[in-house]
Amino acid sequence: MNVVTARAPGKVVLWGEYAVLAGAPAMVMAVDRYAACTIEPVLEHDATPGAQASGWVFTSLGFRSAPACLTLEALCSGSPPPVDSPAFTAWHVVHALGSETLPESARVQVDTRGFYQGDEKLGIGSSAAVCVALYLAFCSLTGRTPAFDTVAAIHHGLQGNRGSGIDIAAAWYGGLLRFQRAPTGSPDPSITRSSLPVGMASAFIWTGHASSTTRHLARFAEWQAHGRVAELDALVEASAALFEPTDWWDRLAHYALCLKSLDRAADLGIYGLAHAELDRLAARAGVVYKPCGAGGGDIGAVFAPDATALAAFVENARLKGFARIMLETASDGFQLGR
Repeated sequence: MNVVTARAPGKVVLWGEYAVLAGAPAMVMAVDRYAACTIEPVLEHDATPGAQASGWVFTSLGFRSAPACLTLEALCSGSPPPVDSPAFTAWHVVHALGSETLPESARVQVDTRGFYQGDEKLGIGSSAAVCVALYLAFCSLTGRTPAFDTVAAIHHGLQGNRGSGIDIAAAWYGGLLRFQRAPTGSPDPSITRSSLPVGMASAFIWTGHASSTTRHLARFAEWQAHGRVAELDALVEASAALFEPTDWWDRLAHYALCLKSLDRAADLGIYGLAHAELDRLAARAGVVYKPCGAGGGDIGAVFAPDATALAAFVENARLKGFARIMLETASDGFQLGR
């Protein structure tokens, strides 16, 4: 059997976080940081002398975890490996695809080094990118046809059946996307190519610490279970309005205000200390700043009407100890190879 490889990009939610969970359209940008997966089947005569060939060995780069070794039987049945194991996502992928044509032994490596700033995870969709890359590699290995809805369902389960699927869409399709989750009774989300308003300048800033998306989503779900309230409705309307072709600057500023209102109402911790300080710097510089995704930590985006204002904010942020993260749009989604 040949070695199979796959990779998928990360993402940044430009606007629509939380609102997308309530049915609003959101803008997501696939970014040029990639999760890569390599699967190398091992034949008995290829095994290291003195070692057994039987077993699936999982290693990771970027994500720190000790190598894991599973028999084919353990990979295909029984309980899933621990969440912090590099084999965890693969186990779920195999259970979704089936295992009839898998080899007895293989070496699997997952590389997510581009998703880290030093030892800290940036929060730009590594789990979705890893899920897509692993899924595609296993599809290639077993001769199955990849399907977006299958990998979206796998990742949804990995997130405790929370999340919209916007990060999977970015990893799958790449580019700038308008994403709107499927309404009740509809099987598929609405995903279309999009573009940023003419004249919009933007940059991404690292808060200096990672955040837990799962914890934020659980807190939001608990709050939302008490009934939709005005703050969420306002954010939904503000997110949809940003796809209108005019007055993008005023609409973006309004969206950021609505996100702050939701944060206060639901006590989500979107604007942690770092995001709050960056927001104050933005107000003084006459630009708009907002956390990306679940918030708390990770990265934020700053938007400006021109490059000069953007550069001034980035420099002021640097003087306060905040680093700019250089991210470009990944125009393509997943890539497969052999």
